[in-house]
Amino acid sequence: MEERLGEDFCHSVATLVADLRQSLDVTMGYGLVHGDVSFNNCHFDGVHPWLFDFDNCEYGSFLQDIATVLYDSIYCRALNRFADAELHQRMLPPLASFLEGYFGTGIGTVLDESLIGKFFLLREAIIYVHYHRTLDVGSLPQSFRDGLEVMRRNVESQSHQVDVCQLLSQC
Repeated sequence: MEERLGEDFCHSVATLVADLRQSLDVTMGYGLVHGDVSFNNCHFDGVHPWLFDFDNCEYGSFLQDIATVLYDSIYCRALNRFADAELHQRMLPPLASFLEGYFGTGIGTVLDESLIGKFFLLREAIIYVHYHRTLDVGSLPQSFRDGLEVMRRNVESQSHQVDVCQLLSQC
């Protein structure tokens, strides 16, 4: 798989995972997490959100689930395509609403913007690898391949069009 993903991409993912392992405090906010929180895996009954599809549950940081929600909400709901230059500014209002709930429960006091940003990039890497494992990339439309190239560059440069750390600090 490394030959298809590229040495720089794989090295960047390994560095990202090592940084997360070193930075995480396993005594704080660590436990069973959903692993794939998205709009497709929840139902809102008008009062409460209900999560389902727990086949990706794992032992990890709740920050990972937050980053997954952020990433998937941007790409599956707000954007439904690859990032553009204005994406960062457009994400401020919905992110503020999202984080208001975490701060209201007290969890927001332990949000670490840097770690959420790293988990956000890790989610992008996971999605990128998933596409390469499940799709015939060579037969995809050029626009999709261009999007994959943006994802690869994001992971390799450890940066993103959406500056999650800056968004979190503004909310």
